Amino acid sequence: MRRSPVLSVRPAVAGLVLAFAAGFALADGQAQVEKAVEACGRGDYAAVIEAASAVPEGDALRADAKFCMAWAHAQKREFDLSVAAYREVVKLRPGDAKAWNNLGAALDEQGKIKEAVDAYDMAVAAEPSYAAAWNNKGVSLEKLGEGEKAAAMFRAAIKLDPGYAAPHNNLGAWLYETGDRAAAENAWREAARLDPKYVSPIVNVSILDYDQDRATMAEQRLENLVRDGRANADVWFNLGVMRFKRRNVDGALAALEKADELRPNDPETLNNMGVIHTQKGNVRRAELLLRTCVEKKPDFAQAWDNLGLVLYRAGRYGEAREAFLKETAIAPKSALAHYNLGCALAAENKVEEAVSSFQASVAIDGANVEALHNLAVLSGEKKDRNPAMQRDLLERVIRLNPDYAAGHLSLGRFYHSEPEYRDVELAIRHYESYVKLEREDSDSVRRVLQTLAQLRVARK
Repeated sequence: MRRSPVLSVRPAVAGLVLAFAAGFALADGQAQVEKAVEACGRGDYAAVIEAASAVPEGDALRADAKFCMAWAHAQKREFDLSVAAYREVVKLRPGDAKAWNNLGAALDEQGKIKEAVDAYDMAVAAEPSYAAAWNNKGVSLEKLGEGEKAAAMFRAAIKLDPGYAAPHNNLGAWLYETGDRAAAENAWREAARLDPKYVSPIVNVSILDYDQDRATMAEQRLENLVRDGRANADVWFNLGVMRFKRRNVDGALAALEKADELRPNDPETLNNMGVIHTQKGNVRRAELLLRTCVEKKPDFAQAWDNLGLVLYRAGRYGEAREAFLKETAIAPKSALAHYNLGCALAAENKVEEAVSSFQASVAIDGANVEALHNLAVLSGEKKDRNPAMQRDLLERVIRLNPDYAAGHLSLGRFYHSEPEYRDVELAIRHYESYVKLEREDSDSVRRVLQTLAQLRVARK
């Protein structure tokens, strides 16, 4: 069983921008709305909600009061209540672009991404020059996997407001993901120039430093943000990844836990914490985190893979198989997904199905020596086994990777025990290579050394 790649840095995308309405009209509810606005200014969201709730239906300021209430609920991350309040605002005031924009942001936070995009469309229909709504629509489209469309939204926001830093930063994140690192750096540096206090471009430039083997500089940029009290979830997330990659596992976990505190139940954070807990041997905690992750993001192939690995290593092969089946459905062209599924099936003694999975893996990646090796081993266990095919597969494994210890062991056993192809010299040669290359399984090495001694005696 082989682990898939885990823990990669992630560019920081500007948070969804919520606007606060200004210039409320005069009416009977004015005093309560003024109280709500004043409470918003000092961050007393409970007071905002209390004051806004006092404005009754039918009052001319009902929409303004609900706007304040919705804003406060969003700050408290009570997005269901925020969405309900914003829906009332846009019902009362259909042309309120800020309310539509904020409704979109709250829906996005709920994971209702397509509904969020619809709300942003209403915002820009009401106010075509509203750059924040274009930017926010881009953020949501990116989450839907529509990167090209997201980039177009970021570019539209920049055209409408060239001095608006967020879309420059977000466009840079998309360019980075497409592999255009130079253009990404230009976009991020422009965002930082436009707003020197803006955290996301600093995070993203640190990622470029990290990619260019300037890990110490990259980590220091993030540590500086922590020291200055400016660390957000993206800072902690990427700091956690960087710490993990230099084997500071406890420090990595502490940083990721802080990211999770600031941005609860983010799938990538949950996935990475699950990986670290797996490494630390906290299997139950790892499983819980990874199950929460795939519940939040059912199409997260890597998380299904990591969950499958946790279950496989716990000996729960049927559950592992189900996780890997999910992964192969999401990522049918992943050789690793089919390989891991094959391992789970083999552990359940479902030989024919395991062989099919390993064949699928090899068809996608002909250089996958683990899949080729397992395919050869299982082929030797079938009733209609074909020794010549098994030998050819094993020889192919060694040609692809002469240092693959398990392949030498299997070839040694093949030439030692297969009647039609028995060759003591070849068996000894491969056993010797195995002993030289194997670094982990000391018990197996000891047994092979005993076999070698017997073969050498018999040869004399």
